[in-house]
Amino acid sequence: MIEVQLDKTLMSPQRCFRLQLDFTCTDKRLLVYGPSGSGKSLLLQLLGGLQTPDAGVIRLAGRTLFDAKRRINVPARQRRVAYLFQDYALFPHLTARQNIAFGLRRGLFNPGRNVRDSEVDVWLERFALNEAQHLYPHQLSGGQRQRTALARALIMRPAALLLDEPFSALDPTLREHMRQQLAELQSQLDIPMIIISHDPCDLEFFTAAVVHIEAGRLAGQSNLPI
Repeated sequence: MIEVQLDKTLMSPQRCFRLQLDFTCTDKRLLVYGPSGSGKSLLLQLLGGLQTPDAGVIRLAGRTLFDAKRRINVPARQRRVAYLFQDYALFPHLTARQNIAFGLRRGLFNPGRNVRDSEVDVWLERFALNEAQHLYPHQLSGGQRQRTALARALIMRPAALLLDEPFSALDPTLREHMRQQLAELQSQLDIPMIIISHDPCDLEFFTAAVVHIEAGRLAGQSNLPI
């Protein structure tokens, strides 16, 4: 499912941070666990093509996305990887329906407010967003915003799903519900899912391989082949 051998250094006037990881996982669910500042989000950005490693190899879902020695670096839009940001990154000027349709966007223009597409209808129904489809992000609840962002990510039929702290902005009751919904959805879609988290409850809930990162290094792993 995923092979990672990477080295990435970030420099700023305040600090120098280096991420060095080397692991392989064949499980379709991978939970990347660790404290804030350990490099979890940076790892997801490297997998998604939003950042470029200084050296190494990234293979995901049977494809080589990056290989420094072979000069392979697949652009983010060609990786077929859906990325769910921690703050969901919904477009504030687009309705829930338009945000979802944006995942199917072709060309330079945003989807119209009354965009018609059967795929959009399917995901609105699947995530119980029909009644909220014409609302803007600031009018949606936390759960509705998350479901809208997930629908936008999944409508593109990705080869893998990357989730950055997907439950941190939700209240405890909704977190439990969305964990269950996400686990069921991933099983139905049968695509690799990589979740980053610092919440022990995610470790307890998800049946998944686990990579534990601290200070940019692999601190532990479980259910991973050697």
